[in-house]
Amino acid sequence: MAFSIGPSEKFLKFRALGVAAGVGILFALLLHSGAMRNLEAVTYDARCRMSPAPELADPKVIIIALNESSLESMDWIGWPWPREIWADLAGFMADQGAKALFFDITFETSSMYGAFEDSLFGAQASRLPTVFIANLFLDSAAAPIPDNAVIQMETVSQEGPLYPSARFPVTEIASGATAFASPLVQADPDGVVRRVPLFFRTPDGVVPSPGLALALIVSGKTPSIADGRLHLGGNSVPLSGDGTFIPRFMGPRGTYTTIGADEVFEMMMEDDAGGFFEDAVVLVGYTAVDLFDLKPTPFSANYPGVEVHATVYDNLMTGRGMERLAPLVPIAVTVLLALAIGTVMLVVPSVGGSIVAGAVLILGYAGAVVLFFRNGVWMDAATPLSAGITALLSGAVEANFRANRQKKFLRSAFGQYLSPEVVAQVVKNPSVLTLGGERRVMTAFFSDVQGFTSISEKLEPEGLVTLLNHYLTAMTDIILKWGGTVDKFEGDAIVAFWGAPVPMTDHAERACRAAMECEAAHTGLNERLEKLGFPRLITRAGLSTGPMVVGNMGSEKRFDYTIMGDSVNLASRLEGVNKVYGTRLLVSGSTMEAAPAIRFLNIDSVRVVGQTKPVALFTPFEVLPEWSALYGNALATYARGDFAGALPMFRAIDFPAAANMAARCENMLREGPPQQWDGVWNLSSK
Repeated sequence: MAFSIGPSEKFLKFRALGVAAGVGILFALLLHSGAMRNLEAVTYDARCRMSPAPELADPKVIIIALNESSLESMDWIGWPWPREIWADLAGFMADQGAKALFFDITFETSSMYGAFEDSLFGAQASRLPTVFIANLFLDSAAAPIPDNAVIQMETVSQEGPLYPSARFPVTEIASGATAFASPLVQADPDGVVRRVPLFFRTPDGVVPSPGLALALIVSGKTPSIADGRLHLGGNSVPLSGDGTFIPRFMGPRGTYTTIGADEVFEMMMEDDAGGFFEDAVVLVGYTAVDLFDLKPTPFSANYPGVEVHATVYDNLMTGRGMERLAPLVPIAVTVLLALAIGTVMLVVPSVGGSIVAGAVLILGYAGAVVLFFRNGVWMDAATPLSAGITALLSGAVEANFRANRQKKFLRSAFGQYLSPEVVAQVVKNPSVLTLGGERRVMTAFFSDVQGFTSISEKLEPEGLVTLLNHYLTAMTDIILKWGGTVDKFEGDAIVAFWGAPVPMTDHAERACRAAMECEAAHTGLNERLEKLGFPRLITRAGLSTGPMVVGNMGSEKRFDYTIMGDSVNLASRLEGVNKVYGTRLLVSGSTMEAAPAIRFLNIDSVRVVGQTKPVALFTPFEVLPEWSALYGNALATYARGDFAGALPMFRAIDFPAAANMAARCENMLREGPPQQWDGVWNLSSK
């Protein structure tokens, strides 16, 4: 049975068109204000991962990687390596017929083996076109920039940084350079590298990026800029308004031919690479985690910086790159897509049919975005699609209800284990929280009271509760003070974390400072406890930084906002490992790396129960003790298997961990080390 549409229904239909227009305008304003930037970046990264093109990568762009295996194979010689190694490498590349060579390594200090070694390196580098790094500075504290470090060309914009000085390799090495390049990259506000400056302004000219410097050398062409594009020979690539270049990443790390430095050294010993490097553009750079040159990119959070430069070079030589459409285009598309969906809601008679038709429009636009991307054009996806979906599902009353319900939920769910300041941030910006579980890099904290079982056996239940309240209140106040989230109390144990629900770039440092303050607070706490007739407390804590899942987990009626993952388990294990070394606080190597402002002492390397990967153990200090260097030497000697040499050094240090290591050395000397000793101690219990 058919019914005609009454006046009220027609009004609702036209109101849907008006709401759609309002939604389109609203999202256009959000886009213009930059509020959608981060979400757009996420969709762009997804497009990159959906459209890898490793087959387009030039196989003659070769990366010599200073990776973990290279460092391990050369561990006997120490780091930094002697310049003679680099001289031999440069000479080998020249002998093998490489087109150009780039060192993504600074050589700003003279060789410890004398100037002759630097001169030899420079002489070998001069045998083929070689690019070295120039570290640019915004003040004049470094050396002036010489004429041979710049190229003369017009830039897109005369705004932005002007670098008056730089630090170069030592003179003997710099004399062998064909060109210098600045390796600076430009991360987006979310920390991901999606654009790269091709050139840097100085008072006397332009310093190129490594990719551009290599392209200029190999092509032999003079660059020019016209119509918003950089032209080099017969190729051109689009530039952003600020002169940066959006590279087309061909795939994840390792897309370009990558060979470990240790493998190259083996070729050098045989004096034959079998034509591997002939006509190749060779880039030498760090890929090992410990050398700290890994960049977040759309494909990976740990993309080698040297491979970013390789990508830029390849893009410039092939004319590839991403062109971002003018800002007015996505604004217009946002409004038009919302209006198109509003029109569909007006024209299609059935609600179900109009929803299907609107969904087809949204999916069609999403497909067009991917197609344009594969042809080198970055069309905005987040804002138009958000506007389209919102127009399809619009309803001001329901949206307002949902927002109020969410705020009420957030205050109820988080008010008891977050500081009021953090709760206010979550309520103000609930997008920081993903209910149901979200993967993030965070820092986990586990602490436990030493001998608490025996303490509890000596106290009445009421006294035990009083003791716990004093202890947990003091520790919790410190954790909240440093922005931490208290996950749970398990008797005397405290589980906390930093980095959620509000993201923190300095979560590792905050966690370390909180843990150190908790330890320091025991002096005053124990004085108060003794006055109340309670025993003194000694607490052990463990910290680990890494990827983990955080969110509300459980049932619909009972859930916890908690963390899960291997990094969480490691923090728990490290709390217990304190018992082995007599320490109060142990953190993982990942936490140490993420908290560069804090001083750490490397205690040992272990394999904890349940994990096979070695874990470096560190303990933080406000000021490193005077014996820290001796401990480091003793630990290195021990790791090499020289237990007799390490023993007297450990004995000379008044520190519980040193006493433990001395006893271990004595045992090793008596009974011998475990089979296949690699310097890592295997723990047998939790």
